[in-house]
Amino acid sequence: MESIQQQAIHTFQENLSYLREMHPNVFKKVDILNHAIENGSYKEKYSLEYKNGYFDVLDLQTNHYLYNQSSIEHAKTLTKQVNFKKSSSVIESFYKQHLTQEDVDRYDSKPPKLDPLFAAAKIIYYANNVSSEDDEMKYIQKYIFCGVGLGLHIPLIQNKTKSQQLFIMEDNLELFRLSLFTTDYKALSTKAKLYFSIMDDEADFKNSIEYFYVLGFNNNHYLKYSLFSQSDLPKIKKVQRFIVSNVFL
Repeated sequence: MESIQQQAIHTFQENLSYLREMHPNVFKKVDILNHAIENGSYKEKYSLEYKNGYFDVLDLQTNHYLYNQSSIEHAKTLTKQVNFKKSSSVIESFYKQHLTQEDVDRYDSKPPKLDPLFAAAKIIYYANNVSSEDDEMKYIQKYIFCGVGLGLHIPLIQNKTKSQQLFIMEDNLELFRLSLFTTDYKALSTKAKLYFSIMDDEADFKNSIEYFYVLGFNNNHYLKYSLFSQSDLPKIKKVQRFIVSNVFL
């Protein structure tokens, strides 16, 4: 038990070091919370507990557990649900064009300056006819995590998808802080570029998601995501609102 506690503390310290260097805005939030807990000005609402071979989070106000099951098995379940289909847990961040052969012929007869689809009409028509929504993608370059919990599912899903850019959203700073004890974000950052949106207001969220969205823009065609729980559904709707409100769509 003592070695598990020591490992958790070591992971926490390594994560703080990583956040301080690579994500100073997130580090500042966690650091302020750390000091508030230490000096007693903030009363913790959650307690990280180790039981039966796994970590869980106890809500000190309701006396209920966040997972109320093995958090390890929960992470495996979320990972098992991930697939490469274009029709499952995905945001389509592009405007669909549905063209017929007649459309292609019409575009083909127009001078290029009169229509921006002149050069792409044949490609779009071909792509629409040889693909379907049930096709599986070969690669998932970008992945969005809505809700963190203890973060145990994040490295598992990254390992399965080999995604190179991860956007991690969590509104509850105290829960995110607890995940720093259980998930090695520093090690994860050697496999993928991490973007965080932690307890962001609207302005900060827009900056965070825009940074994730603009870098590697060509990989935004389909954005896969996972919900930690159904209560995190509003987070993905927030991402969708950001995408559809941008003129570059």
